Amino acid sequence: MFEHLVRDGTILFLAGITILTKIAPALRIRNYTDTAVGTVLGVAWLMTVVGFVSMCAGVATNSW
Repeated sequence: MFEHLVRDGTILFLAGITILTKIAPALRIRNYTDTAVGTVLGVAWLMTVVGFVSMCAGVATNSW
């Protein structure tokens, strides 16, 4: 059940970081609404945190 926590966590973590550093600033430059940018930032932070926790849980359960 927990075989791929590290791999999936890494994917989520890197996707969240990419959204935070590349996509959200591009949305701000294009003058999207504050609601759209806030939603994207919220989803990106959630992906980053869930990915990091998943990686830590995967290492703790030794699921390489």
